Amino acid sequence: MHRPNLGVVLADSRRARILLRHNGGGMEPIQALSREGEPRFIHDTRGRVFESATSARHALAPRMGRADEHRRAFAREIAEAVDAAVARGTVKCLVLAAPSRLLNEVRAQLGERSRKVIVGEIQKDLTRESEAELEHRLSELMI
Repeated sequence: MHRPNLGVVLADSRRARILLRHNGGGMEPIQALSREGEPRFIHDTRGRVFESATSARHALAPRMGRADEHRRAFAREIAEAVDAAVARGTVKCLVLAAPSRLLNEVRAQLGERSRKVIVGEIQKDLTRESEAELEHRLSELMI
C-alpha cells in the first residue's frame, strides 16, 4: 500500500529533484534544483600571520571551508523547497535520499513541520536512478 502524496527528495552535491508519488503510483517531478554552474573544486588558500616574537609564520585555520559553505547553502535551498511543498499540502509524507553529509545538512535545515512528516531516509546518491529503480528502493523501505 502506497502512502498518499509521498514526497521523495533525491540530492547530491550538485543537483536535487523533488518528486511526488501519488496513490495510484507513478512519480511526478515537483521541482529541480541545480548548482551545476559553481566550481567543483574550490581552491581556498589560507592567510598567514607572523609570530610577534620570532620570524615564524602560521596559517590561519578557516572556521568552515568553502565546500562546506556551498553544501550548507545548497541544503538550505533544498530544505526551503521541501518546506514550501509541505506547507502547501502537496507533500504529506517525505523520504530523503542523499549522501550522508548532505542528508544530515538537509535534515538540520528542514522546518519542524517537514521533519515530522519524514517516513524514511536513504544515505545514498539516487539522483540518476530511474523511476522503476526508485519504486524498488521505496518498496524495500516498505513505503
